[in-house]
Amino acid sequence: MALINNLSTVLIIITIVVVTTATITSKLGPSSRLYLFLDTFSKSSVIYIAGGMFLTYIFFRYNLDETKRTNTLRIQERSYINIMKAIHDYRPKAPKFAISLYMDFQKKGFVEVTSSDSDEWGTKVYLSKLIFQAIEDVTNIWGVDKSSLSEWMATFIQWLHGKEIQRMWSVHKYSNDQEITVPLINYMIKNVNATKLNNGEDLLKLADKLAKDPYVIGLLNKGLE
Repeated sequence: MALINNLSTVLIIITIVVVTTATITSKLGPSSRLYLFLDTFSKSSVIYIAGGMFLTYIFFRYNLDETKRTNTLRIQERSYINIMKAIHDYRPKAPKFAISLYMDFQKKGFVEVTSSDSDEWGTKVYLSKLIFQAIEDVTNIWGVDKSSLSEWMATFIQWLHGKEIQRMWSVHKYSNDQEITVPLINYMIKNVNATKLNNGEDLLKLADKLAKDPYVIGLLNKGLE
């Protein structure tokens, strides 16, 4: 890609030379040898200008795709990997809440919570805020990455299905974006509560439905206005 950068620079210089050449040619007589040379050079340089425009476009697309990849990886780290790590690290302080972030079919046979387990309020607030902010982060990259919405929806449905985090949302939603994030999470919770999710297929089916929902798409597009 550095080569494309250098070629684009060279072609920009050629364009400047062509413009200058055209200016000089206009002041020379058509019978002048210099006129004929510069006129030929000017006409042949059109192909270089076209090539420069093409390479500039390629470079622009490369930068756009690179920005998309970088932002997606950054959001994946912040909005998924770091949250999963936090759930693991803080589970001893809020075991019931941490386990409530998994659906019944996901934790069956793997997770047990005794009746003596209790949750620290501060830990529940911290984990909830991480999740709510993760959803807001994904809405913020909608303009550069529209390819993975269904996968994100599946993750968010899993986290939002529990009654405890829904209670946390009712208290803390006022610190999130009121035009996009709040109605989006409200809508996801409404659909989660109205749908029986018995297995992974049910989860993915609802995620795909929400990812294509005109109301959801309309909310996300608000961030592009």
